[in-house]
Amino acid sequence: MKPKLYRLIDYHPERKWATSGIVHGNVMAVNSKEFRCPKKSEWYLSGAIPGAYKAPNDLSIEYWIATLVKVSVITEYYLEELDNA
Repeated sequence: MKPKLYRLIDYHPERKWATSGIVHGNVMAVNSKEFRCPKKSEWYLSGAIPGAYKAPNDLSIEYWIATLVKVSVITEYYLEELDNA
């Protein structure tokens, strides 16, 4: 099962500004499954529509910690032979 991808809300030098969807080569975030107070410069997930934020300092509230990943989009297709009708 593929992990859910989250958009980066804060600036990252390799982030591509896409209006929606997944962009090849973009940097996105996944949930690390760690729930704790983020330390300065760590990425964490927050928001009504969750996104990844970079902690400006050590935070005192617990959040899901995020791991940054680089996305590669691979297009797959399947061929089905049609009857000669």
